[in-house]
Amino acid sequence: MLLSAEYRRGIAPVLAVALALAVPLAEAQQPVEGMTNLAPITVTSPVENEATVGYLTFPVGSNNRRSFWSRWKPAWQVKRGASTYRLNFDLHRAGGLWPWAMLLVFAWSSVYMNLWDTVYTWTTRAVMDYRPPWVLVVPEAKPLEQPPLNWRQAQSVAERLMTEQAGKHHFRPGRPIMLRYEAESAVYFYEAESSLDINDRPRRYGAQVIFDARTGELRHVLLPSGQYAGNTVSNWLYALHMGNVFGLPYRIFVCMLGLAIAMLSVTGVYVWWKKRNARRSSASRRIAASVVEN
Repeated sequence: MLLSAEYRRGIAPVLAVALALAVPLAEAQQPVEGMTNLAPITVTSPVENEATVGYLTFPVGSNNRRSFWSRWKPAWQVKRGASTYRLNFDLHRAGGLWPWAMLLVFAWSSVYMNLWDTVYTWTTRAVMDYRPPWVLVVPEAKPLEQPPLNWRQAQSVAERLMTEQAGKHHFRPGRPIMLRYEAESAVYFYEAESSLDINDRPRRYGAQVIFDARTGELRHVLLPSGQYAGNTVSNWLYALHMGNVFGLPYRIFVCMLGLAIAMLSVTGVYVWWKKRNARRSSASRRIAASVVEN
């Protein structure tokens, strides 16, 4: 299947993030202490077509008598009393391994919140049943600027429809979150808290009814969980990213994760800078040696 240029441009940052989390880059030709068992790989960027040499943290050597975990274990650890470079390298490598799963969640949820109507929608609909409003609601040929149902009438219709759907889908409706009119599609969107909410601080992605602005007829009902797999996963991604689940302990964890990401950025720049200097020194020595020989 051929991918459009827009899709490739959108998915490239996601691949880069996943690669950065799983593959600590090692650009220097000089061997680094503790890296003798790392396997070199070549990854080609789908956008720039530039090859990047990295090293997987997985150990290699199938004939080695030591177990896989005993050879991989050092990648998860920070060596005490090591040099400044080794300490930064270990922090960067281990710091990317321990929170890898949550970093991937935050990376993909960022795609959801920034490329929600393109890359995220295409990818999610390819693997699960995902029905966001921007897919379900089709714009009309001409916007309806003055709907027959005014705001008070629309609110009355919305509350009635929400009560009906609550009985049908077995959930308890709560406080209203928003009532919005979309002239391009001539529909009202009504959202309210419900017993199916994932967020513990409901601000969006509650139970939602979408109805015709002319007749009040129900068009769609979208529930925050338990209805469509893609919608449930998307709401979980948003809640995890925004710290809207599991109370204060999870929000403290998200804060610490943010500090860890800052640490990965600093240590990554430091490792790159040291290896850059090592490459330059090595190149200078080679040039000096060639001059002496000649």
